[in-house]
Amino acid sequence: ESSASESFFSLFLAQLTTIVGTASLCFTDIPAIQQFGILSSVGAAFTAFLLYTFLPLALMVLPIRAGKPAAGGRWMAGLANLSQTFHRHKTATLVAAFGFTLILSAGIIRLEVESNPKLFFKPAAPIRQAFSRLEEQMGGALSLSVVFDGGAAGALKDPWTLRMVESLQNFSATQPHVLKTISFVDTVKRLNRSVHSGGVSSESVPETREEVSQLLLLASFGSDPSHFDRFVDYDYQRGRIEIRVKNAGSKEILELASKIQQYIDTQWPTALNGYVTGDHYMSCRANEAILQGQVKGFLGAVVVVFLVMWICFGSSKVGVLAMIPNVAPIAAVLGLMGYMGVRIDMATALLASVALGIALDDTIHFVVHYMRNIQTQPKGNLAVKEVVGGGVGRAMIYTNVALALGFSVLMISDFAPVRMFGFFMVVAMIMACFDDFVMMPGLLGWIPLVGIWDYLRIKFKSDVTRGIPLFTGLDVSDIKKIVSMGRLMTVPAAWPLMQEGSLGDEMFVILDGSVTIQKAGKVVTHLGRGETVGEMGLISEHPRSADVLVDEETSVFAFGYEALDRLERRYPRLATRILHNLAAILSRRLAETTEQLK
Repeated sequence: ESSASESFFSLFLAQLTTIVGTASLCFTDIPAIQQFGILSSVGAAFTAFLLYTFLPLALMVLPIRAGKPAAGGRWMAGLANLSQTFHRHKTATLVAAFGFTLILSAGIIRLEVESNPKLFFKPAAPIRQAFSRLEEQMGGALSLSVVFDGGAAGALKDPWTLRMVESLQNFSATQPHVLKTISFVDTVKRLNRSVHSGGVSSESVPETREEVSQLLLLASFGSDPSHFDRFVDYDYQRGRIEIRVKNAGSKEILELASKIQQYIDTQWPTALNGYVTGDHYMSCRANEAILQGQVKGFLGAVVVVFLVMWICFGSSKVGVLAMIPNVAPIAAVLGLMGYMGVRIDMATALLASVALGIALDDTIHFVVHYMRNIQTQPKGNLAVKEVVGGGVGRAMIYTNVALALGFSVLMISDFAPVRMFGFFMVVAMIMACFDDFVMMPGLLGWIPLVGIWDYLRIKFKSDVTRGIPLFTGLDVSDIKKIVSMGRLMTVPAAWPLMQEGSLGDEMFVILDGSVTIQKAGKVVTHLGRGETVGEMGLISEHPRSADVLVDEETSVFAFGYEALDRLERRYPRLATRILHNLAAILSRRLAETTEQLK
């Protein structure tokens, strides 16, 4: 029950962002990716259901014995001390971390989006060698098609129309990556050469429509008249040009298709229209669409996650800052890909979405547990040390190491996209750890975090808008915001709230109960609900001037210098009101002391 209570919100938020992130893939234009997004969201939701129902029941039923202490305690303690140092020296840490990330990310400008199936295999791979032999000896295995329409039956018997088709073939043959062009016009030209005694100069389009008709009639008596069916229809109204191409990348093929289409649109008359198509062309278009869809899906996931962070932390500024440790590993990995000359293809384009989901889970667990610890630790750096040195930091390390080992198996694949995906996912795991344990502590020193769960869980035993001078002029909502910046504690009877001579930067507001002020062992006075003690420590870290002992179980609000700093940066108006009320309290006490001295 204790584990479920402590982990519920971080697990819930991690599952929610996973569901929302995978659901954003539904915005792509590719049905297969849409189905993947839907099924992934349903799977994540079902996992969450099992996590909150089946797993607790299984833990209650199964006989689980306490194991040995987790290994690596010394390493985790050292890492915790480092993270604490990074939080304390936040400015230098962030400058160094951002500088390192920017250097790696600069390689993004050298990235190219490309998908060339031949480069997916090593040069010695049989399939790549077979492709090369096909291109060198058999005119290639891949082709584009230009489908054209003459506008009427028999239009393709017109010599002028055939010359238009021939001109497009000649233009295409001069373009890079084109190996060969084939159409029924080639057959007509060869027949024309045959009937003219085989003269090479006569291999051309006949001059008249009648000659073309006679040649086509002659071809119909050939051994395989169905050969024409691949390139022209029965009515000679529609035809097709086959353009054999090298196994180039999708970018080059689409540029070639664009040039051919532009030639058709500008050089052919309106009566003759055509367009580029074919299996290879559609495959390249699909590759581009998938890449664009993955980019759109990633950007959509970033936006949605930002909105979730905004809602959870109640600030758009905090939402942006909270996204930095999640986006930084992705930018660094993409930059490294640019430096290494690795192109973005269908497989490597998945890196961003997958890495974002993993990094986001770590960030959520880190931040949620940090905000829980900041309620019990007087200093933010101590809260960071507690997170990293405790079970959360160890779990993050174990998770990233396990994922890195799992992805490293892909690096032995002969298929380049899979191999590169595995390598860069391992790099992404390393960068995610770097950002979690270096950049995140520094950011937490600057970001005044207040989670919506902190706001909602604050419950007061009595009406705090009355009888508490420090909260004068504030409503319950404002008081909750202030209390969420400090620590709300319930202390037992006889608890030493303050000790004479000790240093501290926290003041305490008594919300319910009472305390006794003692000096040199003698009772000075008793303070009850609404009173404050330790104000001078908040202002100047002055040594405590007396002992403060709790008379009975008492609810107090501890408010230190770091809490005041967070309040000033997050809610300046409330910080001004608190300082105004504190000045009024000190002024009242000074007036009372002056009156007693008369």
